[in-house]
Amino acid sequence: MAAAMTPILTWPGGKYRVLDRIVARLPAGRRLVEPFVGSAAVFHNTNCANA
Repeated sequence: MAAAMTPILTWPGGKYRVLDRIVARLPAGRRLVEPFVGSAAVFHNTNCANA
């Protein structure tokens, strides 16, 4: 994984700390649907064409 973009805002229970584990488990595809965006850490650190 390339250098991760750190979120501007930090949230309690944020996913940034476990980002490497989350990205490793994402299914292959071109679209990311993230229902709980929060600081958008996962959104900004994936290579999906559509999010």
